[in-house]
Amino acid sequence: MNTAESQILELRITGEVNGQPLSPETASMEMIVALVNETKDFILGSVGSTAEREQFLREVHFEIKAGSVKPHITIPAFLTTSAIAMSLASDIKTLSSGSLDIDAGRSKVIQNMTKRLQRNEISAFAIEGTDLDGKPLNVVIDKNTRLTKPRPVLVNVEEYVKVEIKNMGGISPNVHLKFEDGSTVIASATEAYLKSLDKNYLYKEVIAHITYNQNPQTNQKSDYRLLGITEPPATFDWEAFDRAVEAGTKLWEDVPAPVAWVRETRGVYDA
Repeated sequence: MNTAESQILELRITGEVNGQPLSPETASMEMIVALVNETKDFILGSVGSTAEREQFLREVHFEIKAGSVKPHITIPAFLTTSAIAMSLASDIKTLSSGSLDIDAGRSKVIQNMTKRLQRNEISAFAIEGTDLDGKPLNVVIDKNTRLTKPRPVLVNVEEYVKVEIKNMGGISPNVHLKFEDGSTVIASATEAYLKSLDKNYLYKEVIAHITYNQNPQTNQKSDYRLLGITEPPATFDWEAFDRAVEAGTKLWEDVPAPVAWVRETRGVYDA
């Protein structure tokens, strides 16, 4: 595409409201606001810094045209080489191939549109325009569309955290861990380990040795496992512990799988 040209995209949403074609005149204010927000989220994705995203929104021209509900987006020429515009073009091309292997923010919008399709709020969601090479784009998503989403590559994380034990036991042995931010997770445990504990840690603050799987794209955590519980001494310095955890986390943030990296680096030796 000639970088002197603007990029124009049209997101067309079709459907019916009380037997009438969906349009700016027939759509409810709630739906218009929701679709405008989802259009913004789709355009931006989760790309760029706050300043870059704010600039993009200031410079991109947006209007809803008559007919179906058609958000019309014009990306100025000087922004077509930005990370946001290039990521958007790449993701639209990926969608046109039938894959949902796109930016997490845009994927969420597509999933919301799919739910609207299932609830018969809309009949189709289309993207038309040109890519960065000037080639035409035409993506249509309706009830018959089946987008494939690759399984995320999860990273196994192992760490020590300060928690309060809220519950222990169960038919499938587990421990309910409450974090400092108030969130609670259920970590699986072994019956043998829980029986081996010589103290009752229920409703006590402890250091929990845990592992979990984390999606590096969404930061979603799952499959918590409890490896051990340590009761801190009476003089335990929680603030120093938190500072050490924060510092250690920053040192390892560029290594996607620290445990695997350490094992690979040092090698595995038989005792």
